[in-house]
Amino acid sequence: NIIDVPCRPCYYRDSSGNCVYDQLGCGA
Repeated sequence: NIIDVPCRPCYYRDSSGNCVYDQLGCGA
């Protein structure tokens, strides 16, 4: 199994598996 490494704080993983900055989820 491939372990999915969590994205950095304030980032989320999109449907393509990329870590994308999450403006809404980061202490707005």
